[in-house]
Amino acid sequence: MNYFTHAVPFLGSDLYVVGTCIPDMLAVVDRRARLRLKAVDRRIEDVDQSVEGDSEQELLNGIRQHLLDDRWFHGTEGFYSVTAQLGEGFRSVLPDGDSWRCGFLGHLVMELLLDDVLIQLDRSRLEEFYQSFHRVDHAYVQTVVSNVATREVPDLARFLGLFLNERFLDDYAKDERLHFRLNQVMKRVKLEPLPAAVLPVLEFGRSVVRENVDALLPQEMFPNRDVLGNLS
Repeated sequence: MNYFTHAVPFLGSDLYVVGTCIPDMLAVVDRRARLRLKAVDRRIEDVDQSVEGDSEQELLNGIRQHLLDDRWFHGTEGFYSVTAQLGEGFRSVLPDGDSWRCGFLGHLVMELLLDDVLIQLDRSRLEEFYQSFHRVDHAYVQTVVSNVATREVPDLARFLGLFLNERFLDDYAKDERLHFRLNQVMKRVKLEPLPAAVLPVLEFGRSVVRENVDALLPQEMFPNRDVLGNLS
């Protein structure tokens, strides 16, 4: 699951929405900073039931939701099936011997395209998603996360501002723009850039992900079916 899929069931609870995105943001801001479920749970138990404490709990519960969601999502049959299909698609257009990158791409692209499938069901929800980041205090979020992560994250507030301004989730809707964003990821993780030959794989992936939403987000694990609209 990527940013929007994690957050969409909780739109309207700003700090919760932002919290669901924090673990993936730390992978960009500081890969050595970790959020452990036990540490998050301990902090939730310790927070005072004051107005400020309620805000901290909301943010921490969003982080907790992300960690729990990842546990079940990466074990679904849909996850294995769709990532395998996309991985094979990338292997068909990328050089031999690039199997690891193709597997990585199968996982990554599936999650980005799942975000886009849910975004296209109701684009007003993407606006509400970004408004959550506009309304919260970025410095406050950084302080709370630094207190519960395995190390301080002094660049998190700055990244939250960049995330809000860049709005890269908008680019998932077009293969060419998604290709551009993927190559930004390739550069960040020190992998070779992707050629234009992957564009048909992205187009193919859209249909595969859309056809397998119920397998990727099974009802027993993702019970808020309202966000899936007619796909449910």
